[in-house]
Amino acid sequence: MPSQLDSVPSQPNSQSNPPPNVSDGTKLDKIKDILFGQQVRTYEQRFDTLEQRFEALDQRFNTLDQRLSEDYTHLKTSFNQRLTALENRMMDRIERITERLRAEESSRVEAVTRLGQNLRQEIGDKARSHDLQAVSLGEQVNQLNQDLRAELRDETLALKDSLEQQIEEILANLEKETLERKRGAQVERTKLSSLLGALSQQLSSDGDDVGDDIAGHDIEKIGVSDDNQ
Repeated sequence: MPSQLDSVPSQPNSQSNPPPNVSDGTKLDKIKDILFGQQVRTYEQRFDTLEQRFEALDQRFNTLDQRLSEDYTHLKTSFNQRLTALENRMMDRIERITERLRAEESSRVEAVTRLGQNLRQEIGDKARSHDLQAVSLGEQVNQLNQDLRAELRDETLALKDSLEQQIEEILANLEKETLERKRGAQVERTKLSSLLGALSQQLSSDGDDVGDDIAGHDIEKIGVSDDNQ
């Protein structure tokens, strides 16, 4: 947009005009004021208005900056407080969980220790019971061994006595039978002697036929007596 200064025609420079003095300068200012005074004042007013608006904007910006700074500080403080509260809550919760875990661990360790003690005591009791049973069983075995040995010794002695008695009886019976057989043999020998004497007498008296009959009869008797022995 062309300004009024552009529409003002420029004054021709003439070499014939003398250099301006102070009064000419004053006149020139008056002329400028007459020509451009209204426009200058308008621009000055507009500049003043813009300056006021800039000042108002600057004030609003300062106010906004202050409010933003205050809001930022408030938000920062609030955030720090909430963060601190959250950290405290988390720390409290972690501490409670840690204490609960420690309590559970302590309870489990105590339970395991108590279970180990019970197992050791039970194993010790069973071991002592087994030892006592083993000792009792050993004593029973020893007693049974002694009883068996005594019973075997008694049975051996009884069997020995019975065998000795049977042997004595057998020997006595054998001796008796031997004596009886000796006596029978002596009797038979005596009978045989008498029979032979009688036979010789008969042979001499009766002849050969009668001697044969007697001899046969005596021989039969001898055979019968031998069978009886």
